[in-house]
Amino acid sequence: MAEKSYFSPILNHMVKNLLYLLAAVLLLFVISNPGPAELQAYLGRREAGKIKREFNLWVCSRYSVGHTKYFAIAGNFFTSRDAK
Repeated sequence: MAEKSYFSPILNHMVKNLLYLLAAVLLLFVISNPGPAELQAYLGRREAGKIKREFNLWVCSRYSVGHTKYFAIAGNFFTSRDAK
């Protein structure tokens, strides 16, 4: 008869808690993914016709306004300019 391991229930509990934490963080990123209206407010001008969402990955998005690209995640925008 094999002995019962004392570490197995502890490890199972830790893995379960880690998965809950990971799911909560992922949910936070999904909820806080900014949309075009938030980018428009961030820019402070009316660019509704020029804002283009290049991709949306649920947790982050990429927008373009003219030649300027914006990476959006967790309610923040990061700017990068394309080289011509």
